[in-house]
Amino acid sequence: MKAISHQASAALDDPDSLIQRATAPLPEGSGVEDPRHHPTLLAIKQAMGRLQGTDFDQVIQDASGFLATQAKDLRVAGYLWLTLITRDQIDGLITGTALYRKLLECQDSPIHPIKPAQRRAALDWLNSERVRLLLNRLGATPDTDALDLIEVDLEHIETCLAQGPWDDPETPPRWQVLRQWLQARRKETVTGQGAKSEASVAPQGLGQKPQPEPSPPAIAAQVPAGMVHTAAEALLSTARDLHDALLREGRPIEALAFARAARWAPLSLPPHDQGITRIPPPRAGGWACLDDAQARGDWAGVLKSGAALFFEPGFHLALDLQQRLAIAAEHHHAHDLALDIQSQARALIQRLPGLETLRFEDGRPFADATTLAWLRDDPAMESSQTLLPTCSLPPVDHDAPAPDSDALKDLSVPDAWQALEHWPMATERQRLMVAIARADLCLRARRPDVALLVLQAARSQLETIRIVDWEPAMGWTLLTRLRQVAITLHGRGLPQEALIQDCEQELARLDPKAAMESFTLPEGCGRGPRPGPA
Repeated sequence: MKAISHQASAALDDPDSLIQRATAPLPEGSGVEDPRHHPTLLAIKQAMGRLQGTDFDQVIQDASGFLATQAKDLRVAGYLWLTLITRDQIDGLITGTALYRKLLECQDSPIHPIKPAQRRAALDWLNSERVRLLLNRLGATPDTDALDLIEVDLEHIETCLAQGPWDDPETPPRWQVLRQWLQARRKETVTGQGAKSEASVAPQGLGQKPQPEPSPPAIAAQVPAGMVHTAAEALLSTARDLHDALLREGRPIEALAFARAARWAPLSLPPHDQGITRIPPPRAGGWACLDDAQARGDWAGVLKSGAALFFEPGFHLALDLQQRLAIAAEHHHAHDLALDIQSQARALIQRLPGLETLRFEDGRPFADATTLAWLRDDPAMESSQTLLPTCSLPPVDHDAPAPDSDALKDLSVPDAWQALEHWPMATERQRLMVAIARADLCLRARRPDVALLVLQAARSQLETIRIVDWEPAMGWTLLTRLRQVAITLHGRGLPQEALIQDCEQELARLDPKAAMESFTLPEGCGRGPRPGPA
């Protein structure tokens, strides 16, 4: 191993700099191949295998440098996590867990090992006896704030891990040893110093569920809040295990019931200043995961990801998540599940009036206009449409910038496709603009048949949420483009009479005046632009 430079040594003592270094984007072309035989990885592994004499500063330097320049690798991240704890105790645990979370959230390069069995082994190592003993030997008892930081990062980590890929997708690995240690430390903060030896993490086999904690001794009346916090933590862990097991058995309604019991039962109306709470918003990457699955039409993926996100901080308060889960359930032909999600969300705001009007600390609402309309629908009128937005356009769409389609015209088709990959897709307007741009590129490539499929898929999605009712201009844009493509194909001998007529009738309903100026609506006669006055 190389000697540590003065600049690098200074970075090792700054947690933020260390995390930023290890999770920064890799140099172009790096990180593609599995680095399991890389000399630096092997040297780190050898150093961590020594019984004594390990230079932990050097290991931290080499491991963080490897993650910054060679590859994003969970094996190296695990060694770095262990080394930080050994060197810096509780502070190292906080830094290492935050770094591990940030690494899993990296999207610009693959995270190795990619093969499911090898990836599971890298995670199982974090549940090893060595890790358990190291955690139990930590000196000072962390305060509540430190435990909260670690717990939040752990929730994010397990949500990322649930996405796979795994050899057995139904049983993703869980960081049980760290979770058990957290539960034990929570108890220790309540029962006092005498409970330390009893609160140590007990040895367990991999994949086993945590053993029940011993009953706490009687404590003074002035510390019930700590006991409640400990009980809530245990309930959350148990509920998540039960939730995951029931999902694997195909019992989603029961699974969500356990999740809600853990996340919603303890809720009270949070303090706020004119509707703005001090609660951080749910992480953007979680919403992006749902957007990606929805854009692919993977409604089962939306349900799975949304169920995992519900256990993350902030998402249990985001009523928008419940509305999106209900939409996914409808598309997945699970009408009973959709109704259950809607009824339970309504029950929550009936119990906590005003919850739906609050906002996260950055101003984002717990429930946007679309979700509010969904929550207030008449139950007797529910259907697959009334579960979906029929209100005015959500404010977030008005604030979202629309991509500039003209910018693609000056690019070659391959470059335009590449540029299109970076367009935002966070709102319905943005997703529609992307669909139209994709169709235009298909037309430039002389493939109107593919353009037709792209636009029909966009129309199907937007009809589901009745876009023509709450944003007629967007509906007009889509239907006009779809009609043009259908006319092109019709002129090439591919009959599209029914589709052309359907588009024109819908356009006439949206804006009769504009429709009369654009085309005629004879009874089954030819289409095309309306001739000008003689």
